[in-house]
Amino acid sequence: MLLDDIYEIGERITKKQPLSRVLGLKFRTLMQQGNLMPGTQLPPEPEMAEALGVSRMTLRSALNLLEREGTIVRRQGKGTFLTDQPLLPNRLDLNLGVAENIKSMGMKPGVKDIDVKIAPADERLAGQLDVPEKTELIEIDRTRTAGGKPVVVTRDLFPLNILDSGRAKWSLEEFKNTLHKEVSLYKIMEVNLGKIVDYGIARIKPTTADVGLVQRLDVAEGSLLMYVEQIDYDESGTPLLASYEYHVPEVYEFTIYRKR
Repeated sequence: MLLDDIYEIGERITKKQPLSRVLGLKFRTLMQQGNLMPGTQLPPEPEMAEALGVSRMTLRSALNLLEREGTIVRRQGKGTFLTDQPLLPNRLDLNLGVAENIKSMGMKPGVKDIDVKIAPADERLAGQLDVPEKTELIEIDRTRTAGGKPVVVTRDLFPLNILDSGRAKWSLEEFKNTLHKEVSLYKIMEVNLGKIVDYGIARIKPTTADVGLVQRLDVAEGSLLMYVEQIDYDESGTPLLASYEYHVPEVYEFTIYRKR
């Protein structure tokens, strides 16, 4: 029963994790697994609030966010329902991260190669991350795979001092070891470093594959790629992460949910 799943969510909620995010991810996972059908009616708000152990005001705020992103729809006099249409793969209006987007397409995310190093912030990165020039940044260069096929080349950068923000200070080697085990940088930042990405602002444009990208993505030179440049922020508006991504469009489709 759906209410049983909601009770399970209530047991896992943490103060650092927004309720809308927990609910949204759970609903999307259940739909992707086929355990929950689009159009399913959610339990009444009082029952959901009690199952989650939160106030009705808190629940209503979370549901409002889910409605705005298109995960649920409210029908006057009838109740709240999961959207009738299946969730679209790699929706640009949902900031899920590369690994979660690959999972949403029914494929296993992985990493073909990985390079982690410390690099000084140049003028552009310093401006994007709101840090002084030459601030030490961790730079992560990876080829991301979906079902073993290379689909995205990513370069992610964040201030080195973020490694000191978790429960225990991490060395660069400890971070590297964790990154080899957990492909989702968002998850590492949230669970291990206490840094939650609240939203991201992205610039998207077409580009072509140069020699380096040809080798890493196994495409022909000059092939059309989708370039995504994104800055992620915490809930206070502080920049956390700068990302530069090259996507193979034939494999990694982009869609947008547009609501009037």
